[in-house]
Amino acid sequence: MSAERADILWRTVELLAYSYYASKGYTVLVSMVESPAYDLVAEKEGVFTRINVKVAGLKDKKQKNSWSISVASGPSITKTKAKDVVKAKGEIDRYLVWLPDKKGFIELPGDFFKGSGSKSKRIPRELMENVERIEI
Repeated sequence: MSAERADILWRTVELLAYSYYASKGYTVLVSMVESPAYDLVAEKEGVFTRINVKVAGLKDKKQKNSWSISVASGPSITKTKAKDVVKAKGEIDRYLVWLPDKKGFIELPGDFFKGSGSKSKRIPRELMENVERIEI
């Protein structure tokens, strides 16, 4: 996938994330300055939640349910930015993960990477049952 196409996919998924939370009654706040930790903040009833939006990738192309996410991913991630993201991962309350084959999101807790020595982690199969499909 070209860098331009990856950027379009990424921006589309972020827009879908805004819609996802707005449809659940949240007010969606978008930073005017890029944050290495989170992509948006969702507020509901005075509670603010910092959210990092991810696009899942197949860990093993031969296993169709081997989805994983990387702590530092996205079209504009450089090595320096990746280090900042890894340092800031404790500032995230929730991951919202887009699963391309299911055309939907799953939510993962902000401590999903806790105890993991890797920058990439496989999503447990039992969590895959919680996908909320988005009509596009």
